[in-house]
Amino acid sequence: LDQLQPVGYERPMPVVPGFEVEFVNAGHLLGSAYARARIGGHTMLFGGDLGRYSRPVLPDPSPIEAADILLVESTYGDRLHEPDDGGQRLATIVDQTAQRGGKLIIPSFAIGRVEEVLYWLKRLEEARRIPVLPVYVDSPMAAAALRFYTDRISELDPELHRVARDLCIF
Repeated sequence: LDQLQPVGYERPMPVVPGFEVEFVNAGHLLGSAYARARIGGHTMLFGGDLGRYSRPVLPDPSPIEAADILLVESTYGDRLHEPDDGGQRLATIVDQTAQRGGKLIIPSFAIGRVEEVLYWLKRLEEARRIPVLPVYVDSPMAAAALRFYTDRISELDPELHRVARDLCIF
């Protein structure tokens, strides 16, 4: 690990003469990137998950330029995601559950999803679309991720960055 160095986004690094690599924001998780390599006039993109546009919490992924070769993870490559509904579906479920006096348990994949659910719960409470309710996060990994996000709030979505201190999301 002593040989590793952190690198920022979109900073081309020469590997050997005629071959350079740069990392570009993938918008999937905080700090995620895809690699753009250039060699001999050709461009190759290599990446894992690519984030979605117009999502809360994380900034949009950087646009992908033309490439001669594209190597990507493709779990959702054969479908389109539904557009964001502004928390409407979550608001309906929370409100119905609260009106019945019920408890709402939201299982969430550890990193990324928890932050988004907390974001929407807080935004919906502030907009008075749902009642203010106690929220518990029961996941050491998610709690660690929330601390990570809190420490790097300036790297989050610009809209969230503007309102995060008032909302106390993380």
